[in-house]
Amino acid sequence: MTRKRDRIIIRDKFLGEIVTSIILYNECESCHEKSFPPLALKKIFDSRLRKQNDLINSLPVSEFYSATIASKKLGISRQALHKKININKAPIYYTEIDRKKFYNKKSINKYLVDGDGRYKLEENDYSGIKFISLGNELNESTFQVWCKNIDNLENITSWEVDMNQTKGTIGSEEGLETLMQDLSIDQKFYA
Repeated sequence: MTRKRDRIIIRDKFLGEIVTSIILYNECESCHEKSFPPLALKKIFDSRLRKQNDLINSLPVSEFYSATIASKKLGISRQALHKKININKAPIYYTEIDRKKFYNKKSINKYLVDGDGRYKLEENDYSGIKFISLGNELNESTFQVWCKNIDNLENITSWEVDMNQTKGTIGSEEGLETLMQDLSIDQKFYA
């Protein structure tokens, strides 16, 4: 393994192409597989979240419901709505203005149809591939990583990453193998 320092390109079904900040990772000299330490995974997660927020915040105000209207559309209380936005790793897109949340109309309508409020915020043709989705931050030092298939959005594997952990493997051997395959520079990174 050779230690490298470079940017990673993420091709995300919903967000389009994302270029991360410079991260440190290890690369096998013979097979070119990559291994990312927890800090690098955190930077990838942050880059993806930043791109998502930028795209959502660029939408016109007319494309959002207030929390009151959104909760009525979903048939739940406002309190339940605030908890629901990240249920099952299928969020309802929202933005925050003056500490008030506004929920994207298209995202709510899609959530009502299929239980997943995500849709393409930026046009791309990344379909039919396995991908790693760097999801919910569980607390300040831990976030959850899961691998899904874009075609049916079924979980393939998932694990938690402890940012305080400096050594050791992440998740199961099968999960790590999937991560290594999907994060190959030659194949790019499909999130």
